[in-house]
Amino acid sequence: MTTQTWFEEGQIINDKAMNGVKLYSLLGYNTILPRNIIHELVPLARKLIHEGKIESRLLENVRIGICIADGKRAGLMFPNKDDGEADMNTLFVSDDSMFCEWCTDVFDHFWQIAIPSANVDKLKTVDIQ
Repeated sequence: MTTQTWFEEGQIINDKAMNGVKLYSLLGYNTILPRNIIHELVPLARKLIHEGKIESRLLENVRIGICIADGKRAGLMFPNKDDGEADMNTLFVSDDSMFCEWCTDVFDHFWQIAIPSANVDKLKTVDIQ
């Protein structure tokens, strides 16, 4: 679950999905995607979604970032106090089982209220130089 993606992240996600890792992705209409992700990585991601290797849902707005790796490690970014966007400068990371479970509960909450979607056409795109 993220408010901003980067190209290498997309490569990692596609690679993991092609190698048998089931992935769940939550994006928001406010999620920022570099245009090169749309052109170079999304076609494969759509194929992986169609094959059931990635599940993707869409929220109106994403204000936090959560990454849960194999249920044993998790990272979480809270909104900053200035504009309410995810604070990309601070990431809480832990392998503590209670932290991972809490992150999973937060993710599951947003997953339940999100709509199924593989359509990234309405998301914000930017050119990266």
